[in-house]
Amino acid sequence: MLKKSVVILAVLSLICSLFASCKREPTPVSSLPATSNNVSSQITSSEPSTSGSLIDIEPEKEYALVRNSFLSQNQNGDLFYCGASGGIYKQLADSNGLSKIYSGNGYEFFSVDCIEEDRICVGFKSDKFESNYIIFNLKDKTVEPAVAGEEFKSTSIYSLLHYEGATYFLADPDRYNRYTLYKQTAEETKELAKGVNEFFIWGENIFYNIGNEIYSLYLKSEPAKNEYICSAEYSYLSGFTITGNMLLYSTENDTYFTNFVSGGYSKLPMRLNVWAGAKSGKWAFFCGTNGGIYALSLETGILTKVSDYTADGLECIGGYLYLSPAKETDYPKVDKSFIISDGIYRFAVADLLSQIEPEKDENADVSSSLSQSELTSSSPAVEEVEPLKPEKFGR
Repeated sequence: MLKKSVVILAVLSLICSLFASCKREPTPVSSLPATSNNVSSQITSSEPSTSGSLIDIEPEKEYALVRNSFLSQNQNGDLFYCGASGGIYKQLADSNGLSKIYSGNGYEFFSVDCIEEDRICVGFKSDKFESNYIIFNLKDKTVEPAVAGEEFKSTSIYSLLHYEGATYFLADPDRYNRYTLYKQTAEETKELAKGVNEFFIWGENIFYNIGNEIYSLYLKSEPAKNEYICSAEYSYLSGFTITGNMLLYSTENDTYFTNFVSGGYSKLPMRLNVWAGAKSGKWAFFCGTNGGIYALSLETGILTKVSDYTADGLECIGGYLYLSPAKETDYPKVDKSFIISDGIYRFAVADLLSQIEPEKDENADVSSSLSQSELTSSSPAVEEVEPLKPEKFGR
């Protein structure tokens, strides 16, 4: 049963050069002794790094994160998603109308992206391809490969994204199962990097990793300019993402974040599947490596468990947090009744946040952080409450 308990981030930031700090494994964070229900500590502010930002960004600007997802929304508000029983479905924004876009035996769909109102790009696996992508033209009812060229016709394609008229994708794995990152336009196809494991687009930059090192590539420069960001050089890098102005990355044991504006890095109190995250306003949601869903305040850095339910991926659209099915074998220690397994479910974001935000006077200043007294005082006993249950969405 989920209790109203808050897992508060313990932070001890290092005041040093940003790149030097990124190159070393962070010093363990000190915290107060943990009880069975609570982990709490005083939050320590970090002084701004003297070496400047990791990349050039505007701190107040909202940048979009572009990466593969099981759910996508077009400009009319219609939702497209990968169904639990196979197939791609469309849920109309202004009604409960539901239609099946495509289904077929032998195909496992894992991503969908609305390129235009009448065109969607779908990622799938089959007996022929480890991973590939096709584009459905919903108006003309036609299908075409997402990547052009004879050299890619019989090749598996990985992690394909569309951005500002170009297609970015991974192909040609080497013996270490690392890929070449390509950019394709109507005029040409060119290599951007080799030995890449994963990538995504944020703002006007592609972020990707080669082994344990993370790089960015500024898309507006010609030729495109690569920049080294940081490294988890003493641990295996298992995933990374960007939310707000923070870069988060996980190793085999821990999860860390660094702020693009202030610099420095800190360790979160538990490991997260950072690649399975979603952002809503000033909050980001992540799946826990050992199950559960966590909310991270982008203002305070406080991490809170908001649900025992466990998903494979998350997506925030229209005030809802959507959960995709997870494999029970990936969470052997989690109660099976809390593992999303038979379709897409969703929570109202406001309902999740109501568990952790204190009630506010209507005339008081709005604040999404916990009060200082709540941070430093011991937590009183709380009554057990029925955990929030997500609602089933679509098929």
